[in-house]
Amino acid sequence: MDSSMFTDTNYFCSAGFYCQLGAETVNPAQCPAGFYCPSPDPELTVPNSSGTSRPRPCPPGTYSGSLELANLADCLPCEDKQYCPDYGTTQPTYCAEGWYCEKDSDPTNDKNEVTPMPSGKLCPVGSFCTGGGITACGVGMYQDREGQTSCVSCPAGYQCPPADVSVSNEGASSKKICGNNQYCPAGINAATVCDTGKYTQRQTASEEAHCLDGPPGWTFTCDATSDPDICELNWTQCPDGQFCAGLNAIEDCGAGYICPAGTPFRIPCPAGYYCSSPTMHEVTAADECDQGHVCMGQAQISNPVDGVTGKACPPGYFCE
Repeated sequence: MDSSMFTDTNYFCSAGFYCQLGAETVNPAQCPAGFYCPSPDPELTVPNSSGTSRPRPCPPGTYSGSLELANLADCLPCEDKQYCPDYGTTQPTYCAEGWYCEKDSDPTNDKNEVTPMPSGKLCPVGSFCTGGGITACGVGMYQDREGQTSCVSCPAGYQCPPADVSVSNEGASSKKICGNNQYCPAGINAATVCDTGKYTQRQTASEEAHCLDGPPGWTFTCDATSDPDICELNWTQCPDGQFCAGLNAIEDCGAGYICPAGTPFRIPCPAGYYCSSPTMHEVTAADECDQGHVCMGQAQISNPVDGVTGKACPPGYFCE
């Protein structure tokens, strides 16, 4: 036999095949799934001195379901949601429920998942993990425990906002009490404030019907009590110079009007006076109109001439 055939690459076993002792062709046996067969073979005792005599397994973190792989680079990185634990893996396996697996972003890296419960990838709060994937809790849902496979519906009387409202794919990790003067139906992320003129003492109000009509001309605060579901109402009259058409609906009186404490509406500035300040609650002698002018009501200046709130004293009359 010509000894030169042992160094002639034309006689090397073909890439993607392996040749055992006594092989009569360059491709007698296909490289099996989960393995690769290079030619020449750099892993021999004398590197690249022949083709492959035994298949090389794809390493953990990679897999292949195809035959006749020629190089290590032909082994595929384990996919998202899956892990490849063994040498020679032919099919990835989904990660354990309550955990998630991710494909390495660097295609040259061999550090893809090799266990069903990867370190640091226990499903976090605010999410659920099934089939190896991770999903943020949706609107009106929350999850306050790690390693869960589903989220919980936010109960009535509570709101479940995400921990960071600026992050669209972040789910709620807890429920919190609905809060002062608000109501929260089941399955919501944010509370709804009671309409103007209405109030509720219930911190866990769950429907609009829990918002009651309040007295106009008053404001209130609601302080915490030993009962987490009920707050203590403290009522205050609407202050001087402002009016409260509805409960806690405070507005400045406005020029041309006066608003005594507790009034639910504005009172036009009386005839003979002007009301220039937007927060007046009464008129005094200092607010009388100028001599030579008539203030007819709702005047904002001391010498109105618009014919509606006032006018100049007509001929033949004396106005003071």
